[in-house]
Amino acid sequence: MAPAKRARTGRCSAFLATSLLLNTADCHAADSIEAWLLPASRFYSCVEPSPPTVRVAVRNTTDAAYDAQAEVRIGVPGRQDFSATTSLRLLPHTTTNAALTLLACPPYGVHHVSVRVMSKDGTVTPWTRDLIAVYAKNSPLSAGSLVFSVGFATGASRCTPRLLSLAATLGFEFHRFEPRWGNVQPKEGEWQWEELDAYVSLIESFGMRPQPLLMGSPRWAAKNRTLPPRPDAWNTYVAALAKRYRGRMAFWEVWNEPDIGFFDGTVEDYIAMQREAYGAIKSAAPHEIVTSAGFASLNHGRVKPGIYEAALREYPHAYDWFAYHQHGAFPEFYTAVALQLPAVQRQLGVTHVPLVFTETGMDTRFGQRFQASTLAKKLTYAAAIPAKGYVLYNLMDRAGGAESNKAGQTYGLLTNPTGTGRFSEIEEDLRPKESFVAVAAALRELRNRPPLSAWRQDGHVFAYLFGQPKNYLLVGWCEGRDHSTATWEASCANATIEQVDLFGNASPVKTSGGHFRFQLGSDPVYMRFRGDEKPPAPIGEPVPKDSSSQTVSVAQGERLILGKLAQVTNFFEHDPHSLDRLWGGPSDLSAVVSFSCDASTGALMLNAAVTDDKHHPSAPQEPLRFGDALHLEWGKKDGTSFRQTIADTLGKPPRTETSPDTLNNKSALRSVAIDRTGMCTTYRIAFDTNVLNPTAEGLLPLAITVDDNDGQGSECRISEEALVRIR
Repeated sequence: MAPAKRARTGRCSAFLATSLLLNTADCHAADSIEAWLLPASRFYSCVEPSPPTVRVAVRNTTDAAYDAQAEVRIGVPGRQDFSATTSLRLLPHTTTNAALTLLACPPYGVHHVSVRVMSKDGTVTPWTRDLIAVYAKNSPLSAGSLVFSVGFATGASRCTPRLLSLAATLGFEFHRFEPRWGNVQPKEGEWQWEELDAYVSLIESFGMRPQPLLMGSPRWAAKNRTLPPRPDAWNTYVAALAKRYRGRMAFWEVWNEPDIGFFDGTVEDYIAMQREAYGAIKSAAPHEIVTSAGFASLNHGRVKPGIYEAALREYPHAYDWFAYHQHGAFPEFYTAVALQLPAVQRQLGVTHVPLVFTETGMDTRFGQRFQASTLAKKLTYAAAIPAKGYVLYNLMDRAGGAESNKAGQTYGLLTNPTGTGRFSEIEEDLRPKESFVAVAAALRELRNRPPLSAWRQDGHVFAYLFGQPKNYLLVGWCEGRDHSTATWEASCANATIEQVDLFGNASPVKTSGGHFRFQLGSDPVYMRFRGDEKPPAPIGEPVPKDSSSQTVSVAQGERLILGKLAQVTNFFEHDPHSLDRLWGGPSDLSAVVSFSCDASTGALMLNAAVTDDKHHPSAPQEPLRFGDALHLEWGKKDGTSFRQTIADTLGKPPRTETSPDTLNNKSALRSVAIDRTGMCTTYRIAFDTNVLNPTAEGLLPLAITVDDNDGQGSECRISEEALVRIR
């Protein structure tokens, strides 16, 4: 048996444990040999691809010595295994470490690695399986030397040296953490700096800068942690921090997500606290950067009314950069940052506010590949805007074990088998996720290339150009079900071109007559251009592979399907009080919409079968959008539109709302019938085709949205657009 200490770390869990009964004369029945990958070998970083050395441990628990051979194999789909062997002398009751250098380097990525031991008599242990990350190493650079500054948070208030060392290999420039006011000043007038001094020095020892998040009131300054502190106490504390660490911090962030549940004061309380902190820092350290609080999301269901408007009006008098979060998938991130936030600024007349993302990420509820791709997209877009910086949330998961993909708790680049926030207890058990390698690749490509232009950002195709003469970078991808791939042509006269995948693997690109073609998919692709003074230029338009799939033919019985994350907007992304309300998949909310026509009556029938695990209509005095509802918007050839909202009222006639300024007050709605069986609500709706007024080709642009309310308020919505061909 393995010693108790090893068992506690989880090495003997079901997928890792291995033991072998050696069939030799001098071996006892209960004796075994065990082999495992040493934890440090799960992470292999290199500036250029080079064969890794894999270190393993082999334990002989028998009374005899054996001559044996250890073997390591790394499997890569579609490639021959990468392997190495070495001879060992296994002494009785001894653990022997061995280093095995592969003959070739596996591609960048997260790979399965297997270890086994073979004795001279031919007995072989079962394979022990583990994971290894092979990734591009990025050394942290000095402050200000990055074109786009990227930091990280841990998911807990402190980070261990082991985690800091891994973060440093990814190339993070700074580390967001909370100084914890109550520890620094346990009583008014009493200061204890030792712990914070040591942690700041620890961060700096890995070549990174601290980025303090100032939040949380001690009991002597407020009744509880989330209430605003006494202004005089707050001013004294913040000024003391700024004076002590002047010139060492990346920037100062004032509170976390006051727009939702992390601050129980009023909007006015937050503004007063922000002003006080800004003045205190600038008095002690005039050249330090101060951000606003990090705001959670414009789409969050619990946003304090008016707080965004009040905060934006404070620029530039109470902060230098506006801090924003917006967790979740890229379409939501893009919509909030590119459309919604600028719209609020324009309304207020407060434009050109510098933006920094002090916390944003994606969890693995839709898998590791989706998380990895999403993080690369967010980093690229933030660099392209350009934002002042980006804090990746976070380095380590907060859930593990049976909840390895738990929504809202698996934002980490590293797994957390136990779910504990005491990271030092699980360092031997942490393992890389695909996002760990994808972030290394993204930082390598983006870190020293300034943004130049956006080739395309239309909601479906995204492409951004970075760099300078002789060193350009194009990053592009597609979004949505109907633009899964697109081919594009570009010109670049004299450049050597490489295409780099999500994990950093490069391959040459051929040109013909100064032109080249490249394909965009759901994962970002990086195109490097070396040697040409002039940047590459797009030719024509990107051609989607399935561009016709947006048209739904009534005659052919085609349907519109709503059931993918790209179609979903969550209202509670990363709210610790309501993680259960994130969209959980098609069984949580989805829809299948079909159509039929009756030429004799001039009617277009729409049948929407909505799957919703909990049905909750809005109250009679509330707008329909506050409960479960179906929204339809038809575009007309004259540019006007028809907007209709329909909701089930559980046993009562359906409620409907029609936009009063559409179709010259003529309603296209003829009839509505709704029934619900189990978790399925079926809407049967008839429209007057003549009033809808399709184009000469018989096309009607349709936008359909389904709102979801599970009894605790608006949860999410799912939507899609299509062209409906009715003849």
